[in-house]
Formats: sequence, C-alpha cells, structure tokens
Amino acid sequence: MKFLTALLWTLVRWILPLSAAAVVVAVALGSNRIGEEVRRRVEARLQEMIPGLTVRVEAASLVEGEGIVVRGVSFIDAKLPPEHRCLLAVAEARVACGTTLKDLLAGDPRITSIRVVRPVVHAFRRTDGGWSLTALVPGRTARLRVPVTIDDATLLVDGAGVGTRLTLRNIGVELEPVDGGEGRASTIVRGSVAGDLFDRAGFEGRLSADGTFELAGQVGALDLSPRLRGLIEAAAAPPEWLAGLRGRLDIDWRAGGELAALDRATFAVSGKLESGHFEHASLPFAISDVSAAFTANRDGAVCERLEAHSGSTLLRGSGRLSGWAADADFDLLVEAERMLVGRHWEGLMPAAVATHWSKLLPAGEVDVRAHLVRRAGHVRPDVSLRCRNVSLTYYRFPYRVDRTVGTVTLKDDMLSMHLTGEAGGHPVTVEAAVRTANGSRGFVEVRGDGMRIDDALMAALPTKSADIVRSLRAAGTFDFVFRHDRSAEFSNS
Repeated sequence: MKFLTALLWTLVRWILPLSAAAVVVAVALGSNRIGEEVRRRVEARLQEMIPGLTVRVEAASLVEGEGIVVRGVSFIDAKLPPEHRCLLAVAEARVACGTTLKDLLAGDPRITSIRVVRPVVHAFRRTDGGWSLTALVPGRTARLRVPVTIDDATLLVDGAGVGTRLTLRNIGVELEPVDGGEGRASTIVRGSVAGDLFDRAGFEGRLSADGTFELAGQVGALDLSPRLRGLIEAAAAPPEWLAGLRGRLDIDWRAGGELAALDRATFAVSGKLESGHFEHASLPFAISDVSAAFTANRDGAVCERLEAHSGSTLLRGSGRLSGWAADADFDLLVEAERMLVGRHWEGLMPAAVATHWSKLLPAGEVDVRAHLVRRAGHVRPDVSLRCRNVSLTYYRFPYRVDRTVGTVTLKDDMLSMHLTGEAGGHPVTVEAAVRTANGSRGFVEVRGDGMRIDDALMAALPTKSADIVRSLRAAGTFDFVFRHDRSAEFSNS
C-alpha cells in the first residue's frame, strides 16, 4: 500500500488549493456548484499527475465542520484487457480540515487526518513479468505529514503465472507520521488483512523517509496449496519439493533494511506447520499428519521439531541448514519407528549403499536412526537400522532368512551387520563389515547350525555344489559357514 499512500498525500497537497480555487470561482459566479468545481479540478490535476492513465472522479463536496470528501475515484489503464483495466478504485476519501472560505484561502489550512474507504487495488502481472501497478506511482511524491487510515481495502492479484485470482480483503491500514529528531522523519504503520490463502494476517512497524524499514507481523492458517505455489512462482523460483507439500502454516516474521535493496534485507521467520501432507517422486510413500516447528533467517533455517506418519510408521526429525546455496552445509537427524523396507528404498540411497542393499534384498519392518552431516560438499552418514522382523536373501547364496532381528549400521563409509534369523526353522547369523568405497576390503559371513538338506537349500547352492550334494544322496542336517571376502584389489562386485 506504500504507492497508495504516496499517491493520496500528493493528491491531498493539491486538493486544498484546488478546493480554494473552486470556492472562489463558485462565489464569483454566484453559484452553489462548489462540489462540482472541486470534482472537476481534482480530476484534472490527477490526470496531469498520471497522464498514462485515464482518471475519473465521480463527486466531491465540502462538508461543513468536517472537511473535503472525494468519491468514486478510479484510475484506468486502457492498454490492459477490459477486466484488468481499473488499477485502483476508491469509494471515498475524506480529508479532515477547515472548510470555511477563510480557512481555504489562508494558504495552509491545518489538515488533521485522511481516511480512505473501500479502495480496491488490482495488481495484474504482464507477460513480461512486470506489474500493472507501476503506472500508478506519481513521478514525484512528498513525505506523509498527517495520519492516514485505510478501511476495508481489497487487493486483487492475477495475470501471467499467477493462476487463479488471489483476493486479499478486509485490509485495514493505519499510517502515523512521527518526527524522530535530526530530520529523521518516519511513519508508523499498523494493519491487518484477510484473504483466500489464510485466515488473518497482521503487521506493524516503521517506514523511514530515508527508505529504511522495520516491520513485523503474523500470518494465521496459511494454506500451502497449488494456488500459493503459483503466486510464489510469479515472484521467484520456489524449491521443487514445495509442489508436494500441503498443510496449514502459522508464521511470525520480522524484516528490516532498505526498500531500494530488498535483496539485502534482514529477516527472521518462525512458524508451525500442522495437518501436513507430503508426496514426492523420490519417496516410496506419502507422509501424512505432518507437524513441524521451524525458524529461518538470512543465515539459514532450523527445524526444531518434525513429526509425521506413513501408515503405521512414526517419523521424527530435526535439522539445521547453514545458508541458502544449493551446496550449503546441513545437519539432519531422522528417526522412524516400524518402517517397512524393501527394494523401493534403493532410489533414496547413495549409489554405493544401494548396491549393497540390493545384494541382500531386505524386506520387513525396522526402526531407523539416520544422522546426515554435510560439510564442504561432503556428506558423512551415521545410520543405524534395528531390524524387528526382516527377511534377507543374499544374492550369492539365495537361501531366504526370515524373522531376522539385529542391527545394520552405516558410519562414514563402513557398512556393518549383526543379524540373527531363521532359515528352515533353524538359526542363522549374518555378520558383515564392508567399506562402501570402491576397491575397499570387506566381508560377509553367514553361519547356520542344524540346517536341513532340502530343496530350498539345493536351489541356493551354486550349480556344481548342488550337483555334488545330489550325487552323494546327502540327507539329514548340517552346520555351515559361508564367507565372502572382498580384496582391495577388486572393485565392487
């Protein structure tokens, strides 16, 4: 609304002398057409101020003991499509001042306040990315000197890239000029607004004559939806993952800096997300019941708390992002209880880890604790899985092991396993220590006691070994140890 207040104050500076002139003309003509003279002169002056637009003023009058009232002011851009041409329509503007001829002819009658009622501002985004409202800003403006109240304003936003029209309604703004001493004049601003994408928002702060500002506010129940994403895309490129997030967001914010250098302004945001839902192509499942608490500023962001569900899985997490660059350092902790695992998880893993994961073909239910830290572009993982009830099938010895419990850990590049399960109703243990880096040493060892020689075992044995067992007509039970060692001289296999 800054452009609106600048326009209003420029108008007020001219209303008084124009009104005085209109009164003199009306008296000289012996006419009582004072209001019409004021309307005609105000309309002409506004047209002179903004020659690129068509300006219309429906009526004006002097209200004894109150001031000057101008009604039905509209600013029209004939170059825009018909439904977008009216950039600003003001139902009523009241200038509180002396109304006698003596007051008006005094040259500088005292103005006590300005009140603008039901203005409608229509912001239209052109195909070149520019906004229609730039045409409303007068070439030269003066500093606001009296309190201004804007009641029941409406802001309409649409055009290229915006999507469905956004409406902000019930906008109320109070502007109060103050003298900060040593020529540091400023304006105290307070306001509130309701809209399509949120329940209610409020703001307050200070705008200084030198172009600096300090503002703070709140937004209640902001709807994270495709409409909001479309609006963000009209101003900036949002992160790709935002398309999959839904929910209701409460925000407290604070910002300060220079209006001429908003890209260098400081800001601080704290918020809470409730009733969230997230889907992304990289995730093997949707996440619902998302709640989170976070803070953000120019230095980065902190997620203090994250909780969510995916079916029977409970997710918790927290994290810190140090900066906003794509390669910024981060520290992320994610915990999951009763998570279902399987081959669908391979897409989320680093390639080296996914290779070993696919060799075991795990499936079942696990608890996960993943701590990921990135420093100077290098990610250091510290991941642990506690198997509740998992099946494993090692690709070099595909003898299915069920009801597996134990732990799998990945720290830096060391993958370790300590697991116990059952195969054919008999206990089987799996021990492993493998470095994920190509060319590193490692081993996988599978040990079983009292194993029965049956068709499942024969199918798991290498062909030559199975043929030997069959030729011996082996039967009964046996103990075994299978160990696969990898030498540093060989690549991953």
